[in-house]
Amino acid sequence: MNFKTFGLVVVLGVLCFAVYVSLNHNADTGSTPPPGVPEGADSTLSIQIPGQPSEFPPGAVGAGPNAGGQAPPFGSEEHTDPMPPGAGLPGTGPLGGYPGEYGDPAGRSPLPPPGTGPLAPGAGASPSDPFPPGQAAGGSASQFDIDMANAQQRLSQDLEANLAETLLALSAWFDHPSLSPQQSQMLVDFLDFAAGKVIYSPKQYVGPAYRIQPGEDLEQIARMHDVPWQLLAKINGISDPRNLPVGRELKVVRGPFRAEISLSKLELTLFAARGYYAGRFAIGLGGEETIPEGRYEVRNKIKQPQYYGLDGVTVKASDPSNPLGQHWIGLRDSIGIHGTDDPANVGRTTRRGWICLDNRDVDDLYDILSVSSVVIVQH
Repeated sequence: MNFKTFGLVVVLGVLCFAVYVSLNHNADTGSTPPPGVPEGADSTLSIQIPGQPSEFPPGAVGAGPNAGGQAPPFGSEEHTDPMPPGAGLPGTGPLGGYPGEYGDPAGRSPLPPPGTGPLAPGAGASPSDPFPPGQAAGGSASQFDIDMANAQQRLSQDLEANLAETLLALSAWFDHPSLSPQQSQMLVDFLDFAAGKVIYSPKQYVGPAYRIQPGEDLEQIARMHDVPWQLLAKINGISDPRNLPVGRELKVVRGPFRAEISLSKLELTLFAARGYYAGRFAIGLGGEETIPEGRYEVRNKIKQPQYYGLDGVTVKASDPSNPLGQHWIGLRDSIGIHGTDDPANVGRTTRRGWICLDNRDVDDLYDILSVSSVVIVQH
């Protein structure tokens, strides 16, 4: 079964079930656990991680908080470029040695200020957009049912052509307070699946692919799209960002990405430009100090950070017990997002550090957020 057929079956199954559940729920369903979850059980939604390989099993729809699949890995779909990844690329060294890496402790950024990109958040929808960003604000559960039915109709007409616009439309409903648990579960199952295809696969779903021009390198191309070059390298399977074959088409995504952190849910959610939902990460919290709610911007990004505790304890970057792990995304003064020396710290509050992710997750996040990306922290 090819991708289009499989994807259509999966997505239509999700949407049909969501509409069925939504249209048949009564006033009491807001307190009813999702199907397959006993009364009184923890119905917290599972965290879907961009880049983690997993299938999206059709039979899992409505099977409780762990139903659905996680976003496919970077580069999970077959390339259709005239030059496959690696063709004609002489270098195979690690990307970390490329000049222009965002590890500048001074916080200098090669990217333009936020809001100057071609499709920066808040820029508004084009006249051809069938689903303007933010239209779900103030919506009701019945309006969600209508939007899901409209999405089902569009996807049944042409899944691949309409997947991106459907992702954008339904992204506005993420974490909406009017949705029932069943509606929320069906929504995130679809969003995680669609974001894995639209954002992280090498297939170009939004706008045209970018054709490499003479003299260009990946950092220049990434700067034009307000994203780190490492993200484009992962999506396109590029091993040497300094030597790009002229004429090759690249999958590009537009940024800057923003992050929304829920301290109560211990969850970080990503959104691309114009509000495209782009996946979730589980987080843990350190006990160094209270993290104030509010709007932050990424100030700097450092690999191999050294830890300076507020109690005077210092841990070198090379020390396995460094509570920051191998990545630091600075937000304000000492507050930042980082890795961890113990994966068990994710999902709980620990003594040291601030906002921690699993080391593989923070490696992905480091390559997604730009210096000057907005980070919203809320309870």
